[in-house]
Amino acid sequence: MDFSSVRKYLWRALLVTFLLFTAGCGSGDENTTPAATGTEAAVTLIPVGNGEYTVQGNNLDNLQGMQVDITYDPTVMSSPSVTKGEFISDAFMECNTIAPGIIKIAIIRMVPLSGSGRIATVTFANYSAVPPNAIALQYYLVGASAL
Repeated sequence: MDFSSVRKYLWRALLVTFLLFTAGCGSGDENTTPAATGTEAAVTLIPVGNGEYTVQGNNLDNLQGMQVDITYDPTVMSSPSVTKGEFISDAFMECNTIAPGIIKIAIIRMVPLSGSGRIATVTFANYSAVPPNAIALQYYLVGASAL
């Protein structure tokens, strides 16, 4: 493996570590999950049913990275799994689902991405009578603006 490949992988590991563990430090655009309106850049959480949710990106321009934090009530939902969506199919994605009640997703790309699409699918193996306020999303965008 040559030096440029090693440097690239080290850079990615450092960025993912930074994104996963610096939530709330004030960098990037911080938002919660209101419904996307107009042409503003937004990431939303859409319930699909049967314990499945879609993380949807809308109107993203020049996206180089993001962190998505999903909090949920572990008394009614558990054992989450995360699958990469087609919108970020060629991006590097790492997920942390270890701590009950929170899912952290970090995504980075070497080349900026623009558009809208499914970022990820979150599926809970165990769920029961999930009230609307049992799950929430907060996100941080790096290099993104509205289309």
